[in-house]
Amino acid sequence: MENNTTGEELTADAKLIQAKALLEYFVSHLEWEVNNDPSFVGYEKYIAPNVVDDPDNPGHKKLPDGTRRGNGSEGGSLQQWIEQWAYFGYDEKVCLTVVKHGLPNEKPRGCYLQWYYTGHNIKANWDDNHITSLYLCECCETDNGTFYDEDPITTVSIKKLGLFDGKAPNTRFKIFWNKFEDLLLNNSAEDPHQDSTILEDDLHELIINNKNLILTGAPGTGKTYLAKQLAHRLVDDPDCDDDENKAKYDAQVKFVQFHPSYDYTDFVEGLRPVKSEAKDGQLGFERKDGTFKELCLAALNAQEQAQKDGVEAPAFVMIIDEINRGQVSKIFGELFFALDPDYRGKEGKVETQYKNMVPDGDKFKPGFYVPENVYVIGTMNDIDHSLEPLDFAFRRRFAWREITAEERFYGMFKGTEPFKSASDFIDNVYCYFKRINDQIESDPGFGIAYQVGPAYFLKLKNFVGDQDLNAMSDEDFNQCMEKLWNTHLKPLLAECLKVNSDTSLTLQDLETAYYGADEE
Repeated sequence: MENNTTGEELTADAKLIQAKALLEYFVSHLEWEVNNDPSFVGYEKYIAPNVVDDPDNPGHKKLPDGTRRGNGSEGGSLQQWIEQWAYFGYDEKVCLTVVKHGLPNEKPRGCYLQWYYTGHNIKANWDDNHITSLYLCECCETDNGTFYDEDPITTVSIKKLGLFDGKAPNTRFKIFWNKFEDLLLNNSAEDPHQDSTILEDDLHELIINNKNLILTGAPGTGKTYLAKQLAHRLVDDPDCDDDENKAKYDAQVKFVQFHPSYDYTDFVEGLRPVKSEAKDGQLGFERKDGTFKELCLAALNAQEQAQKDGVEAPAFVMIIDEINRGQVSKIFGELFFALDPDYRGKEGKVETQYKNMVPDGDKFKPGFYVPENVYVIGTMNDIDHSLEPLDFAFRRRFAWREITAEERFYGMFKGTEPFKSASDFIDNVYCYFKRINDQIESDPGFGIAYQVGPAYFLKLKNFVGDQDLNAMSDEDFNQCMEKLWNTHLKPLLAECLKVNSDTSLTLQDLETAYYGADEE
């Protein structure tokens, strides 16, 4: 790779290759400062070009003297050694600081790689005067002007980072570097991917502007959970943490799950069996409003009251889980027109199939319509070949947002016990998640719709027991990942392979990707 000595932005792959060289140099430099060992794996590539004869110790080499600060503006000799790897296309570059105490075989203290003019650092952990791992941390200043490091954000061994292995940057290295970049970009240091708040803001804007929204994506990406969270936000009840709020939510949000037996009479209106008290409990049939029509009536009443009070009408939300598992055309009937965001309100009223049976005085007697303060959220995945595809007349009345496995991984783990505070554990799980999903996405017969959602990986809680995840041994972690593969992922993927004749992948291919043997 051609060295990057300017601030131009790098491609993602070039950035990672450069970052790996930078970290390898950092480790090599510190190892040489302590041990002066030319047999160290990084000596020939990173140290030998810089060392000079030591006049005080004939026959020995040393790194040139100079300021031990990495700040290039101070004219330090150290910064020029990493200048070829210091720029990543941001306003700030990476600087190198090494504090040497001058005592033989004493590890240097206060050494770090840092985003210049920040307190965001990469530092080394030592054991027996050799570097065993690198960690990210943030340096903070106290009121009296002293400095201290926050607890490590993440710690990764040299082996797991793949330093000096001669290969392209592995998954664990990518996670580590992404977190370092996110520190610079002032994002969550614990989430190198899309923040859940950003996603929820995006969905909120979509539903407000379009009235109707479908969340689609691979199974296990938390679409139903997101739909419920969005409903809480729409009804101005983000927590639903007491009886009053719960009652409010239950009144303004209805949840149904479509299935092959669900029909128009369940959703809109129809004849339902009832016992007649006048006829000694004999069964008869009456026209009854379905779930959606009941919600629309409640929304209309609230809208009329809000107009009287001079306030904004409250939102009412219909959540339809697994929307494509029902016969949508049959369930919605003539509502396709009324559901259209451009025909909400009386302008979009339609005559339902049971119009003649609607009693006088019913607000929908002149025709049924969907009030402007009603929002519809559907969830679905489209990889089940047994389901009929949704027709275009229905599709065009909804905004669509694909929820990917990648963007949901960290949000789902950080929101679930016992994983919330186990950052390194989550990162290690993400390596398995990333490898197998990259393999699935790259296959033309599968693609992103077949990826394994984070919910499947959350089943690890069944295997970790009461262990301290931050102190879990590699052996215990590997056993957990093996159990997850054998009991949940392997059967799932075997079924996917069985019903998909377009893929050239085998179960062995997927297992190899999952364990990432080439990265160990």
